[in-house]
Amino acid sequence: MRNNNDDFFNFDEDIRKDLIEQGYKGEQLTSKFEKMKKKMSIAMDELIEEAEDDNDSMDKKEFEKEIDL
Repeated sequence: MRNNNDDFFNFDEDIRKDLIEQGYKGEQLTSKFEKMKKKMSIAMDELIEEAEDDNDSMDKKEFEKEIDL
């Protein structure tokens, strides 16, 4: 049984459907699909890195000070 989390970031079917709707077939479809998958992977890595860089987490004391406790 597959974990639903495994499918959460899997856009293969969406990419494939979109490319077919755009008229890609055969080798062109395969080639474009691989390029799009690579771009998606790079974009996800960039989003994760950006989110990690923007992490403005605070500890309990900072939070208490922020809410005037």
